[in-house]
Amino acid sequence: RMNISLLGIFAGLVLLALPIALLVRLRIPMLENLLVAVAKMAVGMGALGALLYWVMEVNNLVLSLAVVLLMIVLATIESIASSRQPRGRVLIPLLAGVGMSVVFFSLWFLFLVLGLKNPFVPQQLIPVCGFMSAAVAMTNGKALSAYYAGLYAHHQLYDYMIGNGATHNEATSHFQRRALERALTPLIKRMAMLMVPLECTAAWPLIMMNVSPVQAVLFEVLLLITMMAASASSLFIAIWLGRHYSFDKYEQLKKKQ
Repeated sequence: RMNISLLGIFAGLVLLALPIALLVRLRIPMLENLLVAVAKMAVGMGALGALLYWVMEVNNLVLSLAVVLLMIVLATIESIASSRQPRGRVLIPLLAGVGMSVVFFSLWFLFLVLGLKNPFVPQQLIPVCGFMSAAVAMTNGKALSAYYAGLYAHHQLYDYMIGNGATHNEATSHFQRRALERALTPLIKRMAMLMVPLECTAAWPLIMMNVSPVQAVLFEVLLLITMMAASASSLFIAIWLGRHYSFDKYEQLKKKQ
């Protein structure tokens, strides 16, 4: 078990002096941005560390589920901000898509992939739900933005297809494909980059924790695949549920608000 001492913390923080010195010496106007970023990181990671320490010390299922719910809400808020759509149009579809996908695929990964008998302990449940929430937040907002932008920019194409006998699903399939492509592209690139060992993000820390290298690599690959499934599922649910907010009862596109 890793245990970083106060001396180790100090040794790590001292390294901040190097980029600060270079910025000052070369007169690069990024010092304020760096200090603000460090401050935000300190506040965010400090709050997260304190919260998770408390949750894991208490080891209560209800409290752990509350943290999972908080991550789902934060992922939804991030997706809404990235989508640049009115909250009334995407809030409920996104919240449902994020919530269902994060819960389902997190339990799938914990139960079936890792084979845990009790995946509800906070040390297992919260990190995996965090990975799924991050994947959804990273991709779905921009994907929904592409979907609605295309739908409203090319609404004449939609109207033309509907007028010529196409079903609603057939008329929107082009825009759905575009959104799904937008959602999966960063995760596909991330998967391809695993060909370079230096791109691993989970395997190296696991190996440091004395996990078998084979198991660590398998964990990295299978986690990324599950994150991709969660992202695609969440987007599909959000688009499917969002029909009520974008189309009227005659399947005509509502005016953009």
